[in-house]
Amino acid sequence: MEKQWFVAGIGSLIVVLAVGVLWYSQAESPVPGTQIQESMQPVSTTTAKSLQSEVKESVLQTPKPMPAISKFPINSADTIASWSFKGTYTGNDTLIAKANADIAHLKSLIGKGQYDDYDLYIGIGNAAGLMGDGESAYQNYNRAVSIHPDKGLAYANLGHLMDLLGAYRTAADAYAKAAIVEPIPQYKNAQLDYLAWRFPEEAARLKARQ
Repeated sequence: MEKQWFVAGIGSLIVVLAVGVLWYSQAESPVPGTQIQESMQPVSTTTAKSLQSEVKESVLQTPKPMPAISKFPINSADTIASWSFKGTYTGNDTLIAKANADIAHLKSLIGKGQYDDYDLYIGIGNAAGLMGDGESAYQNYNRAVSIHPDKGLAYANLGHLMDLLGAYRTAADAYAKAAIVEPIPQYKNAQLDYLAWRFPEEAARLKARQ
């Protein structure tokens, strides 16, 4: 069976970040006895509004925290000896640099509301998988699941990842979960195809029930 990533569609994006830098200048030492008096000077209405605006803007710019990760369980029948594997980009410095740039770009969009964070985390997981970084891919697919546990794409990608890591039972569990939470032909067929490849007897039983 030909294996391939299920890839969430995220178009080509250009982000221009404006970074404001605050310079603090240290004044000369105040004349003794004047520091407290100066600090207690009343704040004008204009100054108060300006400070309030700055605080509000700072709060709005604070990035959203990453969702709590509920890790997809590794089946007790499986043992993952290593989270690293030979990815499509492994050994190619140019492609590795591209994948890292893609990951940095996708991370910069998280929490901005322009795209669903679910899709962004899947994109990060896919890029990590291309580099053979199974642990990062696993973490980011789980972050996606934490956002939309009722969508099948992240589970299907977890299935593919677990197969690459040699965790075949866990892969079957993930494909099954994708078909359960989103029972569309895409995920039902992916589950059946995987079972036919790794567990043909189970595939036969599943096909008989359909």
